[in-house]
Amino acid sequence: MGLAIAELLEQRQLLTAAPVSFSDTDGDQVTIRLSGAGTLSMDPDTRNVATAGTTVNSALSISVRRAAGGDGRVTLGELRCYGPMRSLNGPNADITKEISIDDLMQPVSKSSKVSLNLGVLHGLAVYTGGQHVGTIRLADWSRVDNGQELNAPTVDALIITGRKDIPGTSADESLPGNCGAILILGDSSTTAGDWSIRTISVAGTLNDVQATGRVGSITAGQIDGQLIASSFGTVATHALGSSSFATGTITGSITATGAAGISTSLNSIWAASDVTNLAIATGEGDIGQITVGGQLLNSSITSAGNIRGIDLLQGLFASRIQSQGNIGHIRVSSLSQSAIQVGVAPDFDGIATNSSDFVNPSARIANFSIVGAKGLPATDALATAENTLCAAEAGVMNLRNVDSAAAMQIYVLGASSPTSVHYTDTIDRTAAFTWTRGQLQPDFLASMLHQL
Repeated sequence: MGLAIAELLEQRQLLTAAPVSFSDTDGDQVTIRLSGAGTLSMDPDTRNVATAGTTVNSALSISVRRAAGGDGRVTLGELRCYGPMRSLNGPNADITKEISIDDLMQPVSKSSKVSLNLGVLHGLAVYTGGQHVGTIRLADWSRVDNGQELNAPTVDALIITGRKDIPGTSADESLPGNCGAILILGDSSTTAGDWSIRTISVAGTLNDVQATGRVGSITAGQIDGQLIASSFGTVATHALGSSSFATGTITGSITATGAAGISTSLNSIWAASDVTNLAIATGEGDIGQITVGGQLLNSSITSAGNIRGIDLLQGLFASRIQSQGNIGHIRVSSLSQSAIQVGVAPDFDGIATNSSDFVNPSARIANFSIVGAKGLPATDALATAENTLCAAEAGVMNLRNVDSAAAMQIYVLGASSPTSVHYTDTIDRTAAFTWTRGQLQPDFLASMLHQL
């Protein structure tokens, strides 16, 4: 009998669209308001907020009027909307429990998107039912333990800004703006050619993205997770400006599975600093430009198609670059214990030293250069240990300060590659040479070059 009364009271509480107002523990005045159709309730103990009977034109707003000594913020429990919404707007509201929109899974057109503008999400999941999402703007969504995830058919933009310290309070409220949630984007209607998310902008660290369709631009302070989509636009990192974080690094994996009609599966990657323990792969389609401000270390880049260009400003170490199609250029400051292979299958895991290893005998690397790095002594060896460059066809090679023939073993198909080799040796200047196809090979080149 008591349970039935409680249910009736809960239902009666929901029969109001009047604003809910209360004083926060620090004196701030909080007002929660629902505009448009629907009813609103809040449990005063848990601060769980619920709406019912809403439509795609309903909007929930959470405002905080700062009191003297207050922080101008409020912490709420759950936000549960038993219907679709137009927006949830509360940039000064931190949420500690689940956010659920269109909880009853009412049919909603793709054009009727919901947008969220909230503060910090603390270890919680966000579900939007079948409703597509416009913009999600948050201060921070750091990973606590498990369970942080976003489930939505599509999202236009995810923006995580970080948060500055609030003046006049004893606590330090600053946050880096991380996205520790797993972004699970796509439903049964999503195809590989559809957009899953167009823009991701994260001030701090971005973790996992699992998209059925396409992902547009990604910008983050650093990336540490698995990025999976049919295709990617630009993936870029920037300096975080905080000594407690590595700046501009990428770790994890970026996998573009491919989509019909999309020739470039990964348009570009730009990393401000090191790329470490990263696997980049396309199931089909090309890779555009990859630029790494630091070093590429313990990593792999594998393309089922072509690669437009790769520039590694601080070197290539213990890594593999492999394409079934052409590579426009590779420029490295230095390299060690690495393999570059052009014209071999993506799943080939050996070294292409036989003609049968090349599945695409017309694949070509147009230019390969070892260029040194600013700040390094001119007499440093730049190719050390053992490295291989295997290509069905090769164009121009510019080599510099190769430690030994073993440090740069070159395998090509036929006598027509490479077209020319320019070797600079600032350690032993008498060893430098320029060679073009048809000329007698210098001894050092002959010990490096194998024309299969």
